[in-house]
Amino acid sequence: MARQDAQLIRIAPSFLTVNDPARPGPRPGNGSDLPSQRWDLYRNLFRKCGLSDGLLAERVASQPGVFFPAATRQMGADSLEKGWAHLVSDPANLVPALDAIDLAAHRPKTFFRRIEGNWYLYGRYNE
Repeated sequence: MARQDAQLIRIAPSFLTVNDPARPGPRPGNGSDLPSQRWDLYRNLFRKCGLSDGLLAERVASQPGVFFPAATRQMGADSLEKGWAHLVSDPANLVPALDAIDLAAHRPKTFFRRIEGNWYLYGRYNE
C-alpha cells in the first residue's frame, strides 16, 4: 500500500510528509496529497498494529523500503529508534542481534536483523 503512495515520505496518524521540494516538511492531510478514505485506512492499520508513529518510506541501497518505527527513545535532540522494515533486497549491516550493537557508536548506520523473507527488525541512532 505504501509503495503505491510513492509520493509520500511519511504517513503518520496526524500528518503527512510529501516528496515535494517546493513544499517540504510535514503537513496535515487535505485530500490532495492522500484521499481521506485512504488515510483513514492507514490510521486503522496503524491502530491495529500499535504503530503510533506511522511509517516512513526510505531507500536502502537504491531499493525502496518501508520502515515502521515501533519504539523511539529521545536522547536530548537525538533519538534511538527501533522497529520493523520491509525491504526489496537484503540490506548491508545485517547482524544476528540488534541489542548487541551500540547504535550510538555506529551512527548514522541502520542495522538490520532478518525476521523472515523481506521483513527485518531495524535499529538506528538519529541525529
